[in-house]
Amino acid sequence: MLIELIGFANAQDLRVVAVKFQGDIKGNLVSNVIGLSTKLTDAQAAQALAHEIAHRYLHHDKENTIDSPNHDEYEEQAKRCSKMLLDFLKFMKGR
Repeated sequence: MLIELIGFANAQDLRVVAVKFQGDIKGNLVSNVIGLSTKLTDAQAAQALAHEIAHRYLHHDKENTIDSPNHDEYEEQAKRCSKMLLDFLKFMKGR
């Protein structure tokens, strides 16, 4: 699924790069670049990438969501959206 998600991100003009993050950060979206932690397995990277793609779709107009008072709400929204995206990819793969 990771390869499919990278292709999808690229088609949306998003660039996906590997990053040596400090701490337990899995992914981050800045402008049109999604950074994924080099510490992740492919499955974890797919989940993190789906999450960051969801942020792009849901919160592209919100500027800095990390420092926002609505940060927890934005994270929950991205979590649900990324789950839907991953479930859809699993469904399509099983057809």
